[in-house]
Amino acid sequence: MTAERVQGYGKHPDFFRRDLMQDNARLVLYANEETVDEIVSAIADCARECGVEAGILAVESIDRLVRLTDGADVEASSL
Repeated sequence: MTAERVQGYGKHPDFFRRDLMQDNARLVLYANEETVDEIVSAIADCARECGVEAGILAVESIDRLVRLTDGADVEASSL
C-alpha cells in the first residue's frame, strides 16, 4: 500500500490560491480479486462515517506483475 499527497483542480478550484490547485490524497493498494469488493465496501463505509463530502474510488485490474530483479512473473496469490 502506498499513500501520497497529490494536487489537482478538483470540482471546486480554490480561486484564492495562485495556482488553483487543491491538495488531495491518493492511496494505491494491491489486493487479490476475491477481496476487492470487501475492501471497497470498507473504504466507502469509513468515508461516510468520517463525513467525507467528495472523492472517487477507482478500481483497476492489473494484467501482469513482473519482478524487476529477475524478470519473473509475480503470482497474485503471493500478494
